[in-house]
Amino acid sequence: MTDAQGADQVACPHCGEQQSAVREKDQAQITCSGCGKQFHLDQVAKTIAPTLSDAPTIQQSDAIEPDSNDGPETAPTLIAEDDKASPFDATRLMTSSAQATNKFGIEPAHSERRFRVHGEIARGGMGAILKSHDEYLQREVAMKVILGSGVNQTQLRRFVEEAQITGQLEHPSIVPVHELGVDQDGKFYYTMKMVHGHTLKDILHDLVKGNAETIEQYPLARLLDVFNRICDAISFAHSKGIIHRDLKPENIMIGDFGEVQVMDWGLAKNIGENALEDDDTKITTAELPQHVGDADASDKTLEGHIVGTQQYMAPEQARGDISSLCRQTDIYALGAILYQMLTLRPPVSGKSVQDLLSKV
Repeated sequence: MTDAQGADQVACPHCGEQQSAVREKDQAQITCSGCGKQFHLDQVAKTIAPTLSDAPTIQQSDAIEPDSNDGPETAPTLIAEDDKASPFDATRLMTSSAQATNKFGIEPAHSERRFRVHGEIARGGMGAILKSHDEYLQREVAMKVILGSGVNQTQLRRFVEEAQITGQLEHPSIVPVHELGVDQDGKFYYTMKMVHGHTLKDILHDLVKGNAETIEQYPLARLLDVFNRICDAISFAHSKGIIHRDLKPENIMIGDFGEVQVMDWGLAKNIGENALEDDDTKITTAELPQHVGDADASDKTLEGHIVGTQQYMAPEQARGDISSLCRQTDIYALGAILYQMLTLRPPVSGKSVQDLLSKV
C-alpha cells in the first residue's frame, strides 16, 4: 500500500515492524527502523500485514530457513497434517523417525550418540534389554530392542504396541517408558526406567534356600505388601482395558528402595473399546518344549494361541482360547503368585510342558 507521500508501507521480514519506504532510483535496499537489519524492497509485500483470518496456510515447501545471523531464535518446525503417524502404523513411524531433523544443534533422538550401550541385562524370544546411558539427560536407562534381522510386520507391530501400551499405563508400580524411536539402521527400540533390585522370582528362590538375609528382609508381611502393590498396578491396567497375560514372579521387580514394578508387557492385550483384532499365531503341541530340564521350561513364556507361563496361566490360556481371555485371567495369575508367596512353591508342577498344561 502507498501512503499520501508516495511511500510504500512494508513489513520487515526479520521483526515484522511496519514502516514507510521510498524507492530512490535503483536503490531498493531498506534498513529496518525497528531491528536495524537490511532487506530488499522487492522481497516484501507492499501491504499492511494481513490479519490472522486472511493469512494463507503455510505448506512445508513454503517454509523459510532462518537467517544464520538471526541469533538464537529458530523457525518452528512445520508438520503437514498427512505426516501425523497413526498409533500403530509402524512403517509410517519408522519413516518419520528416520527423517526427523531439528534446528537446535541436537542430534535426532535415534542417533547412536544419544545412547551408550554398556551390555545386555536380559533377553527373551523376540527382544533383549540393554543397559544404556542417555548422553543428553545423563541418566541410566534400560533399552529394549528387537532381536534378529528378519523382523516381520506382525513382530514390529507387537513391539510398537508393547511400548505404547506400557507408556500409556502411568502408574507408580508399572515401569515408565521414556522414549520410542528408531536407530540409524532403521531398527526400533524403546527406553525405560532402569530398576536396580531383584525379581520376585529371585527373592522367593532365596527364601526356599533359607538365605538368612532374605528371610529377614522379606517376612510374610512385606511379601503381602508387595502383592498389594502388584494388584494395584493390575487393577489400574484393567481400568484402561489392558490385561497383562504373563504375570509371574520373574516379571515383578523389587527395587533397592522398596519400589515394586510390574515389567514385561510384551503379551499385553487390549480388551477395551479400542481393541485391535488379535493376530496371535497357533502353536501346535509339536512346537512346544516337551521337558522341564535345567533351563526350567516350566517358567518360560509361550507365545501364540497358548500365551503366558504354564505354572501361572489360567485354564483358558492353557486351552489357547484367546476369545475367553479377560481380566479374570490376570486375577488367576495373581492368585498363583500369592499361592507361591505363601507356600514357596508354584501351584502346579510337572515333568513336561504338556503335563503342566494338562494339569492347569
